[in-house]
Amino acid sequence: MDSKFGYPDLSPSAPSPQYQQLPPPPPYSSAENYSVQASPYPGGPSQSQPPSYPPPPPGMASSPMLVTVGPAGFGAYPQNMLCPSCNQTVITTTNHKAGILTWLASAGCCLIGCFLGCCLIPCCTDFTRDVEHSCSKCGRKLGLHRRI
Repeated sequence: MDSKFGYPDLSPSAPSPQYQQLPPPPPYSSAENYSVQASPYPGGPSQSQPPSYPPPPPGMASSPMLVTVGPAGFGAYPQNMLCPSCNQTVITTTNHKAGILTWLASAGCCLIGCFLGCCLIPCCTDFTRDVEHSCSKCGRKLGLHRRI
C-alpha cells in the first residue's frame, strides 16, 4: 500500500484510498437575528445617518484631481516619460558619457599595471559610463543617471 518512502502508492493497480465522509456545515442564520446598536459614546455617529462633510471652498474643484507622479529617478535604460518641452509621452533616448566611475576604473587599471592601453577599457564599456536621457521627439536633455 505505502511505498518504501512513506508516500501512498498511486499506481493504477493500487486500491483507491478511503476518505471519511464529513457532515455538511450548519446553515447560516438569517440577517433578521442581528440588530444595529446605537453608538455607546456620547455624541458618536449614529447608525442611521452617514457622516456629512462641509462643502469645498469656492474656487476649489469638487471632483477628484488627477496627479501624475514622474519616475523616482533615471535609470540605465530608456524609459517612458512625459517631456516637459513638447508635452509628448516618449521613450527616452539614452547616450552614454564618461563619468566619475569611468575615470576611477581607468585609474584603478593603471595602479594594477594595465597602463599600456588597457586602462582605456572602462571608456569603452557602457556599465562604467553615465547615461544621459533625452527626448526622442524634440531632443531636449531630460536627465542624467550617474553611476557614482
